[in-house]
Amino acid sequence: MNLPELSDLLELAKQKRLRFTDDLEETFQDYFFENFLWINRIGLLMGLILWCLFGLIDLIGAPLSYRQAWLIRYGMGAPVIILVILTTFRPIYRQMMRPLSALVTLTAGLGVIAIVRLAQPTEPANLYYIFGLMVILVFLYTVPGTQFGLALVVTLLLLAIQPLAYLLRFDGSITTNLGPRLIISNAFLVTLGIVGLIGLYFFELSIRRNFIQRLIIQKEEDRSNALLLNVLPAPAAERLKRGERIADYYPAISVLFADIVGFTPLSAHLSPDQVVNLLNVVFSSFDRLTEQSTLEKIKTIGDAYMVVSGLPVARPDHAQV
Repeated sequence: MNLPELSDLLELAKQKRLRFTDDLEETFQDYFFENFLWINRIGLLMGLILWCLFGLIDLIGAPLSYRQAWLIRYGMGAPVIILVILTTFRPIYRQMMRPLSALVTLTAGLGVIAIVRLAQPTEPANLYYIFGLMVILVFLYTVPGTQFGLALVVTLLLLAIQPLAYLLRFDGSITTNLGPRLIISNAFLVTLGIVGLIGLYFFELSIRRNFIQRLIIQKEEDRSNALLLNVLPAPAAERLKRGERIADYYPAISVLFADIVGFTPLSAHLSPDQVVNLLNVVFSSFDRLTEQSTLEKIKTIGDAYMVVSGLPVARPDHAQV
């Protein structure tokens, strides 16, 4: 990928938007996937374990309807999580990590709401399980993989469906006297949603800025390397970057210093473009010969060309090359 100019990267580092241009956004998504896949995979595995272990709580929270709860928990929620975990080992997950992470959370949230509506009015699950949505939302905001926009959609869906599930049972009957219960539960869930989304926004913003800072550092390194290679041969430059002290001794080398005879009077009769084109043709030919013979170009000064053999890598046949 061609990186943006340094000035553009510095401007991007200041922005507060969660979107780059298409090419840069694609590169960022690859960076995010490479760095957070293992965290995403561990989070999904832990979510699966906790989701299944709560089946034991169903025996206490829904003693009369735990079989229906298990059908939702192990027949709907667990298979979806397992399928997503298996997908993490497939190449397609690179493009699907964030949508599938949001899907897992939405499925778990809908499963909790469904268990609440299946529970009998006298069972603890009918009263307390709705707060399981708080755990689901915390998972949504803290396990890397869900994008801010997708997290916002999932949060709004669950917050919108939750009161309807309280009011309307699966048999079509309407539950009454739920005013305080709805107010309290929604107050907690909405507050958590606001706080969690704000935290997720700044978390993703910090990741994007860190990504841009890496590109800026890479851009500066490329520029410094290019300047270094203009001064030193590549092997010497690599040693210098590793912090080595360069003080090598070469008992014998061969140096070639070529100069265009009569260049000064010739250039007086040529235009600047013609002079540059002439030097480009001559020096390009010299460069090809230098590369073919594995010599080391030292510098060009005007119409002079300097090359050395046996340096920086010593060779006994330096004079014969």
